[in-house]
Amino acid sequence: MNTKKKTTTMIAMRAERFGGPEVLRAVEVPIPEPGPGQVLLRVEAAAVTFADVMRRRASPYPFPTALPYVPGSEVAGRVERLGEGVSGPPIGTPVLALVGEGGEGGYAELAIAHATRVIPIPPGLAPEAAASLLVAGTTAGLLLTEVLSLRAGETRLVPAAAG
Repeated sequence: MNTKKKTTTMIAMRAERFGGPEVLRAVEVPIPEPGPGQVLLRVEAAAVTFADVMRRRASPYPFPTALPYVPGSEVAGRVERLGEGVSGPPIGTPVLALVGEGGEGGYAELAIAHATRVIPIPPGLAPEAAASLLVAGTTAGLLLTEVLSLRAGETRLVPAAAG
């Protein structure tokens, strides 16, 4: 007889007030269920983006945030469960994703993403590197190619590239 109890909660970093990083608290919350067209991800790494910091500080950038909330819009991890109508990527696949409806929910053990916002991670790319590719990586790439007009073979020094 299997006496193992199904876990229904997880740990997430939640902001219940606005402020610096000290407002984040590890709390037990219900495990989200993927709905139609969604994927449940086991988070292995979450990026800390400029938008995450601004929202935590009560800035309306990129949009106003209601409390309490779990920050984090960019994550890397593995597919845990597929919602109705989703055929892949297969369970266990390493992926990077934009999560949540309003760019939140990534600072947690598990997070929900629309299947269209889930991308398999190429072999050899660590979750910590993959988590920063979607917004931060794209922004950096656009700045280098569109603003600095960086071309193949050229080198540029970017001091303090920290947001």
